[in-house]
Amino acid sequence: MTNENRQASGVTKPAAIYARCQAHQTAAFAIERQIQACKDYAQQNGLTVVDTYTDKASGATDNRAGFQQLITDSGNGRFCTVIVYNADRFSRDRYDFLQYRSRLTDNGVDMLSVTNDFSNGLDVLMEKVYSAMARG
Repeated sequence: MTNENRQASGVTKPAAIYARCQAHQTAAFAIERQIQACKDYAQQNGLTVVDTYTDKASGATDNRAGFQQLITDSGNGRFCTVIVYNADRFSRDRYDFLQYRSRLTDNGVDMLSVTNDFSNGLDVLMEKVYSAMARG
């Protein structure tokens, strides 16, 4: 993947990191650990981190200041990739996950995860399954 993410000029693609944990959470998914894992992932894959967005809030809602700023900023061209530690850090709500992932895509922004492989087509299948379940 490293070579795919490098632009022809040798300049790395700009990326943003999104990290989230519950307000009371201090264990393995602590924001600092997520950010470091995402920075390592970016370096290994030829991405340059230009922004970091964080929230200490539930992922069951989209009412998160850092998350909303990430979505807004995804439309301004500053970054072309969002890196999350795990897909559930982005959102735990299936509908919100699909809706906001679609907004990133519409803005020309990819989403990568340190722990989930979105490159194998499984994410497309899962998105369809989640979408069908969300519609009830």
